[in-house]
Amino acid sequence: MHTFGPNDGATPGGRLVRTKAGTLYGSAYSGGPYGKGTLFKLDEQGRFAVLYAFGANPAAPANPIGLVADKADNLYGSTYYGGPSDAGTVFQFSPQGTLAILHAFGGAGGIYPGAGVVLDGKGTLFGVASFEGSSGHGTLFTIERGRFAALHNFTGKGGAIPQGNPAAAPDGTLYGTTSGAGTGAGTIFRWKPGGRFETLHIFNVQDGSGPIAGLSLDSRGNLYGTTSLGGGFGLGTVFKLSPAGRLTTLHAFRGSDGREPAAGVTLAPDGILYGTTAAGGAHNQGTIYQIGPDGAFRVLHAFDGKNGASPRAELLLVAPGTLYGTTSSGAAYGNGTVFRLKL
Repeated sequence: MHTFGPNDGATPGGRLVRTKAGTLYGSAYSGGPYGKGTLFKLDEQGRFAVLYAFGANPAAPANPIGLVADKADNLYGSTYYGGPSDAGTVFQFSPQGTLAILHAFGGAGGIYPGAGVVLDGKGTLFGVASFEGSSGHGTLFTIERGRFAALHNFTGKGGAIPQGNPAAAPDGTLYGTTSGAGTGAGTIFRWKPGGRFETLHIFNVQDGSGPIAGLSLDSRGNLYGTTSLGGGFGLGTVFKLSPAGRLTTLHAFRGSDGREPAAGVTLAPDGILYGTTAAGGAHNQGTIYQIGPDGAFRVLHAFDGKNGASPRAELLLVAPGTLYGTTSSGAAYGNGTVFRLKL
C-alpha cells in the first residue's frame, strides 16, 4: 500500500489504527525531515500524507512507537526518546493537527517507554517504561485525566524490562510481559485495581524466552502471546496461558516457518490467531502466519525483501478477513512498507 521513501519516515512500527472511513494511521520510528520519525495517514485510494514530523528541536518528542485512537479520533502514543530528559514521552495528536505532550519521562516514573499505550473505555491510558523507576527495572504506568502515576515498579525478581503493551480487561485488570528477570527468560504478570501485582508465569527457555510483545485476552480469560526466543528450536514461540495459570506452547518456530517474533498475536472472533515473525521463512525476511483454534499452523506470506522485510508490529484485522500491517525494512529504499493481506 505504501513504500517509505527518503523523507516520509522509516522503520514503521506499532499497530496501525483504522477509521470507519478506511483511513489508516500509523507511526514511523525514524526518518522524516528531522530523522526522528513521523505520524502518517494512508487512505483506501493509496493517498499518503505525513501528519507530524518528530524531532524538530532537542526537547521535542522523538522516535514514536505505535498508536491508539479514542472515539473523538484523537491519537495517543509514546516516543522512546525526546522530551526534556530525552527519556521518552506520551503524546496526544488531535484531529486538528496539534500534538501535546501528556508526560515526559525521567527518573522515578521510569524512562524509555518500550511500547505504545493502550486506552480503556473510560479514557484512561496505560503503558510501560522499560527502565528505571524506584528499583531500576521499569514501571507500569497510567495517565488518567492528565495525571501520570506509576502503578508498579518492577523489582527484577518478579520481572524486568517490560517492552510490550499491557492488555486491559473490562474490570480494569492489566496483563503484560517482561522480557527479563525471573529465571532471566521473562515473565507474564497481572496487576489488579487496588495495586495487587502477581507474577503468573516465569519462562524457563524451554517454553520460551524474551517476550517483548504485549498480550491478547479472550472472553474466557485466556492470554495469548509470543516469545522472541526459546522454545523447542530456540527461535521463539506462540503461547496460551489459561486463567488457571497453565501455559501451553501453541507453536515453536523452526526457521523455515519464521523465527524471532517481535510482535504479539491478533485474535479473531472465530478464535484464529494472526501474527508475524521478524525473520525466517522462505527468504529469511519474515512471515505472516495464522494458528487455528485446533492448533493448526499455516504460513500466509513470506516476505522477500522486495515487498518488505522484518515485520515487527502487531497486525490489524478488519472484517471481512483483511489484515493490515507494516514491515520495518525492505522495499525500494529499505525503509519499510505498509501492506494489506486479504485472507
